[in-house]
Amino acid sequence: MKIKVQTRKLAAGCSKHRFEVADGS
Repeated sequence: MKIKVQTRKLAAGCSKHRFEVADGS
């Protein structure tokens, strides 16, 4: 369960970072 939450957090951060990069360029 802990791993699932960690993966979910990581995925959310990844998509957020992707959005920021796409928005910047």
